[in-house]
Amino acid sequence: MNEQERILKEALAENAQFKAEKADVLRTQATADFRDKLGWVERVTWIYLLVCVVLGVPTLNLFMRSTDVKTLISCALGLSVIYGTTVLMKLWFASASTKLGVLKEIKQLRLEVSQLATAAGVASPTDVLSTKYEPIRGTSKLERKTWLVVLVLAGAIAGSVARGEYDGVVGGGSSKLAADSLVTLTADGNATSATKIDWDQSGSTPSSEFQFYAPASCTFRWVDSQGREMPHRTTPEDTHVRYDVSLPQDCDQTTYSQLAESPGAATQTDDVWTYASDMEYGHKLNDFTTTVLLPEGAELISVEPKPALEFTSNDRPAYRFQGTRGQNEKFEFQLKYRLKSESSE
Repeated sequence: MNEQERILKEALAENAQFKAEKADVLRTQATADFRDKLGWVERVTWIYLLVCVVLGVPTLNLFMRSTDVKTLISCALGLSVIYGTTVLMKLWFASASTKLGVLKEIKQLRLEVSQLATAAGVASPTDVLSTKYEPIRGTSKLERKTWLVVLVLAGAIAGSVARGEYDGVVGGGSSKLAADSLVTLTADGNATSATKIDWDQSGSTPSSEFQFYAPASCTFRWVDSQGREMPHRTTPEDTHVRYDVSLPQDCDQTTYSQLAESPGAATQTDDVWTYASDMEYGHKLNDFTTTVLLPEGAELISVEPKPALEFTSNDRPAYRFQGTRGQNEKFEFQLKYRLKSESSE
């Protein structure tokens, strides 16, 4: 006989009266206490699931997109730990819920003393059938729906942020590009350019082609590292043309050359010629190096920004610009110059 049973027996022996109303109050209070405890257990479970979703979605995203073996192994281990954590949390919630439910039913049974009340001569004993033995509820239906919506939104936001970090416009993932260009301007404002491009796709899903947009007046072609023409398709889009260029092979490191002819690349206002560039690429990291050769004997008026290097090649003023840009960030510079014959006039 425990302490509570001893106190109950002594009380009945002394008063020979049972207070059914007080038993109902105690029963209601006990049920509310167990419901609050289960609500706390359920909220802890929701928080752990939320953390697992926020960590799991980006990890799964990286696992699906990466080709690096170490990254794949790390992601697989991370996903295993996250999945195991969710299983353990569900088991902990189930065991805690069962334990609280059993304790609650035991408390209700101990408070159900109708037979004792009848034996003690209570005029209106509590009816056994009036006691409702129901499973305890933790959080409300509204709160559970709210937690579910939060989980879905957290997964969507985490996935969106992960895609923004891993995706490049062309190759996806954490691709990097280095472009080294030589632009030669003629006296009539036309330009020819040759650009060597090193495209590093490591850590992303290798792409077999890429897209390039250019003004319709320009002509482009691409040559691989072995001097072979790279096939491409053209699609007119308003004032520009979209080029879908096929890469020579699927590999992490791709090197090729881009050759272009741009009529009217430099514009003339009175006797001042202006050449400007605003090249951009859609990779996560883009390194630009551009050398511009002005026409022979040209006189520089202004240049923005300050070039990394100034020199002369075959009586042609040359200016080299360098910079690193992020995804879809423009690499801009501008040159203004006069031609030798025009300045003499």
